[in-house]
Amino acid sequence: MSHNFRENNAVYQGFILSQVILEIPCFEAYKSACKIRRENINYRDFEFIYMQFAGGHTELDVVVPEWTENDQTLLKMPPLVMEAIFSNFDVKTRFVLRKVSKTFEQVVDNTTHFCKELEIHLCTDYFELGFDDTYLIKYNFNSHEVSLEQDEVAITEHSCQNPFEAAMTDLKIIIKNLTIDQLGFLIMAGDEETEQLMRTLQQVHQDNGRDFRVTVLQAIIEVDMHQFLPLLETMDPSFLKEVAVSGDVLSETIFPGIYETNQWSNLKKLEIGLFVEFDQVERMAELNYFEVVTSITVEQAQQLIQTLSTSNTFAKCKLTSYNSITIAELARALDVTLENDGIEEFSHRIKLGNNGGALLINAKTEVLSYDRNQFQLFLCVEREA
Repeated sequence: MSHNFRENNAVYQGFILSQVILEIPCFEAYKSACKIRRENINYRDFEFIYMQFAGGHTELDVVVPEWTENDQTLLKMPPLVMEAIFSNFDVKTRFVLRKVSKTFEQVVDNTTHFCKELEIHLCTDYFELGFDDTYLIKYNFNSHEVSLEQDEVAITEHSCQNPFEAAMTDLKIIIKNLTIDQLGFLIMAGDEETEQLMRTLQQVHQDNGRDFRVTVLQAIIEVDMHQFLPLLETMDPSFLKEVAVSGDVLSETIFPGIYETNQWSNLKKLEIGLFVEFDQVERMAELNYFEVVTSITVEQAQQLIQTLSTSNTFAKCKLTSYNSITIAELARALDVTLENDGIEEFSHRIKLGNNGGALLINAKTEVLSYDRNQFQLFLCVEREA
């Protein structure tokens, strides 16, 4: 096959035509051709033939022109113009472009680009990078395979000796100079792999020479939160507006860690699916929205509502409290009369001064175990304009 590729031009061009028909991207087709031919192919020549077929030519007789130094090529384009063009490409296109030539690699790496959504999943058996809910790169640690999917359809797949190392290398390339609307983490791996992931991100942060520009940061963490907290400090506070953290590993240090970073003053929304002490919950009154798990007493509930009523920034909060205050106790504290002790929810409106504003309070209880007297109280407080 490799001999026919080298010696028979019709076979060679027939392969390229088949790749166009199958809608295989030019650079992916080029890599496949190099493997079959077992030698490097001039990419410019290959691309010329590919584009001829893509433009409607169907005969296997494409003549590649002789290139001279006077020919205008992308490599001769002014860097600023090239950067302006490259900044509008999606993540996958940039990832492919940087492999075309050293010049393209430098331009791509030095261009600030944007991504609506980036998902980073590190689990025991695999690592995944997802972009804009369209592209997914999966590194399988067991099968040693790396695959690329678009809209859940496999595009390419190849073997890799060290998938984790390849994943970290690709991550450095992809996230460099990237501005992200929403960055999501799912970490369910061992400490060693998690530490390596965090070190890689710290290295990218250092190489970039600037903080990560992320608007919304979401994380589901099944490991020690201390490994995740340093990542928060690498976020650009002028961009970061929302943080959501949850996981099975209880950690009373997660909120103080967030509060002590310089990002706190610019946050608008905070969701913590881990237990938070009440004194830390009260600090959140300066946020626009917060959602936490805590344990409160009658006095603390009254204190929190008083704090929220005087906040100039608060809009809404949701609290889940386990085995602490009952709905009847909360109702009495707010001077709400319940029809009977079996009531499981109530709503109440507290007027705020003379400005016409009010706090809308909705409370609901749910029994987890009658035998053990376990229950949870859901409390939602919202400011009414």
